[in-house]
Amino acid sequence: MPPMSGKLPELLQHQAAVAGNTQREEFISQAKAALEQARVTGLGYDADAVYAYIRERVARKQTSRPAAIKWRV
Repeated sequence: MPPMSGKLPELLQHQAAVAGNTQREEFISQAKAALEQARVTGLGYDADAVYAYIRERVARKQTSRPAAIKWRV
């Protein structure tokens, strides 16, 4: 059993919810910035290459990140 922190369970739940919301807001902010960068530069990543990269990383294999490519003509 974890040590008691002296805080009420409701307070711990509230703090966890606030932390989760903060992380979600940061994730959304980063996603919006990435989308804007893609629109400005015209560069993006091939989904199949990204999925392959993730599979290799999960398998703990050394691999290089996929290269950005132009997605606009």
